[in-house]
Amino acid sequence: SIRVGLGVDEHELARRMGACDVHLLPYDSGGWELTVLETGACGVANIITDIAAPPEYAAPFSVLVPTVARPFNTNGVRGVIDMGLAIQALFWLSRDRSERQRLGQRGVDVARTYSWARAVRAWDELLRAMSCEASPPGSV
Repeated sequence: SIRVGLGVDEHELARRMGACDVHLLPYDSGGWELTVLETGACGVANIITDIAAPPEYAAPFSVLVPTVARPFNTNGVRGVIDMGLAIQALFWLSRDRSERQRLGQRGVDVARTYSWARAVRAWDELLRAMSCEASPPGSV
């Protein structure tokens, strides 16, 4: 019942995400990384690439897998996961419930440190600081 542009309310989405044992994001690509934090907030262990933004916040609740390719193209993909190692990680987590639970709890703990209000304040401070430092066009 979920289609692009037509989702479900946040509680139903959280219920569905929380029903997963593991979240696997096999590439690094703009926009989809938010699912890493969202599933972590729902107590779900993650398997992700070891490059770009997600490892900066998601390493405590994820298995980090190296990439085998680093294409740079118009869809924003900068790294493709080593699928063999990703499958090994998936099998390992599927068999080790206590590790899934440990990673899942770490995801909840990490997600609690983030909030939209805090992000908005940080962006506001950054943009205000940058606009105050900017020189008008043509000035020296």
